[in-house]
Amino acid sequence: MIGAEPSEGTCEVEAGAHALRARLGKVRRKLWWVVCLTGLLYFVVCLLGFHVGTLVLDRTLELPRLFRAVVLLVTLCALVVLLVRRLFRPARDAAALSDDEAALYVERRFGLEEVLISAVQLARRPGGDGPHGAPVLIRCVVEKAVEQLERIDVREAVSSQRLLRLFGLAAAATAVVGVLVVTRPASAKIWWERNVLLSETPWPREVQIDVFFPPGRGGA
Repeated sequence: MIGAEPSEGTCEVEAGAHALRARLGKVRRKLWWVVCLTGLLYFVVCLLGFHVGTLVLDRTLELPRLFRAVVLLVTLCALVVLLVRRLFRPARDAAALSDDEAALYVERRFGLEEVLISAVQLARRPGGDGPHGAPVLIRCVVEKAVEQLERIDVREAVSSQRLLRLFGLAAAATAVVGVLVVTRPASAKIWWERNVLLSETPWPREVQIDVFFPPGRGGA
């Protein structure tokens, strides 16, 4: 009937559906943050690895300019690919994660029954259209799903272990590079000029021999 108010059962279903969407939204937001931070940490670790690796090689072997240019080009291309695969695409996919996909993700993570995905799908038609859309059945499924979610922290569905390991690795690499830059600023400057600007600035020699001739001997 036009203008008819929704029934009490329909209102309860809509309230339960709102609670479901809110909790699944927490999963989506945490997943987005985790993939973004993970991608950024991968980038930082690779960038610092490039710095340390090229510093050691160039300082030891004094690599020619062409070789340093090739290494720089390959590294830049690898960093761009890494950002696309580890940051931009995962962040886009996490932001576009639907309620159905988030529900399946939570079910697999906690080993739940399929009641969660059923509740999400049935809650889209709280009026009970179709043979499987009886309001009482929908309300029971939604209430069971909400009860399951209340017993768990849905944010724990997104594992942060790899993020923490990457954070530790990035922190260690940053500390190493920071110590090198602070204790040997001249070497850091030469590395920048040779491996980024591709100049021919020479590395200082570890041993320098100075020959002095007494006046009147060996001189011109």
